[in-house]
Amino acid sequence: EAGGEAEEAPAGAGDEPAAKVPRTSRLPKRKMALVVGYCGTGYMGMQMNPRAKTIEAELERAMFRAGGISARNYGFLDKVHFSRAGRTDKGVSAVAQVVALQLEMADNEEGMVRRINEHLPADITVLDCMRVTGSFNARLWCSRRRYQYLIPTWVFSASHVSAVDGETGAPFRMSEAAVGRLNAALANFVGHAWYHNYTSSKTSEDGTCQRQIFSFQASAPFVAEGGVEWIALTVLGQSFLLHQIRKMVATTVDLVRSDRASPEIASVIQQSRNKGGHMVLPLAPGLGLYLDRLFFDDYNRRHVEDFNRQAERQQAKAATETQSSEEAVVDKRRALDWDGNRWSEKLEDFKKQVVWKQILEEETKEAVFAKWIIDLRSHPIQYKLEPEERKKVTTPSGPKALPPTPPTPPPDSNSKETGESETATEAASSE
Repeated sequence: EAGGEAEEAPAGAGDEPAAKVPRTSRLPKRKMALVVGYCGTGYMGMQMNPRAKTIEAELERAMFRAGGISARNYGFLDKVHFSRAGRTDKGVSAVAQVVALQLEMADNEEGMVRRINEHLPADITVLDCMRVTGSFNARLWCSRRRYQYLIPTWVFSASHVSAVDGETGAPFRMSEAAVGRLNAALANFVGHAWYHNYTSSKTSEDGTCQRQIFSFQASAPFVAEGGVEWIALTVLGQSFLLHQIRKMVATTVDLVRSDRASPEIASVIQQSRNKGGHMVLPLAPGLGLYLDRLFFDDYNRRHVEDFNRQAERQQAKAATETQSSEEAVVDKRRALDWDGNRWSEKLEDFKKQVVWKQILEEETKEAVFAKWIIDLRSHPIQYKLEPEERKKVTTPSGPKALPPTPPTPPPDSNSKETGESETATEAASSE
């Protein structure tokens, strides 16, 4: 039907206004993985949400305008088998988020990246695009996730209160010994444990609260523009619960700045991750948190390395038969890896020039960490381990039977009955 009538693009989840687009022959669809960087400030998280400004809504709109998604599929990402490696919460940024979908490729990878970026706002950018297997799912194939939390070093010292109290924090410098003490505290999170106290609306009876942390370390401090010293906390894990990292950071900050001894810090963190115990923990601001890298170890091993070895064998065999290696060229697959290669520099530039810059500017303007420390001091955490409320089991009779429920009085005719419910959605990397 090339050159025929036009069809109208529907208004999808990204609220793209209807537009007339020419109906042409369908372009070849390819399963592609996109590496997306973005600043989370001003967005209600990564995942599409009706009537909310989200990263996915902007990304879908840009891919549609670039010709990667047809009008028939706009607003229905499931039709193009869309998947994301992880959800980021409101205000959380990403250096290298990975999404995968079937794109209509009218250009090569670099051309598609350029066309999509032409339609994206300045705080979102596609950094890379590569072909993957047809069955690739970004969430299921992601084996490890690395987050970083950028935070001013003065928050770890009780003597430097905050900018709200008239202190800028700029004169403070974290000593090498203090960094070592901080790393010792962070190391207590390494290993497999229950993190029901590090999210909301969950108990240790829920098996999804178990998480594996591979490493948690602090970088060397650095002085940013304006004279304030900052430090990056890097945590590598299989996946994370909603608010888990922010609570891990907040707990560490509060325990370290209180000058508790290392054994006491280790004891508190250990108790907070024990099955069956309930402990109230603080929550750090979302401002400093960002998704840094995603790792696809199993996918690279099974679908890239093995495939490329087989391709090399085929190429060698064909070259022997034809006596020409040029006639025996076999396409190889790219690994989903952005560390230690030409892509890592590109991602590091985006991190420092866009994500870090936004975090530093927001703190200078709003004093987010200063206000948080004031609140933390005003509402001290006791770190008291209490028995966890168990889910009630009802049986017709016997020792586990619940007492009879008293009759509910009739509602006041002048009032309305209301109720609220809140759930903490667990996902692979939902920070």
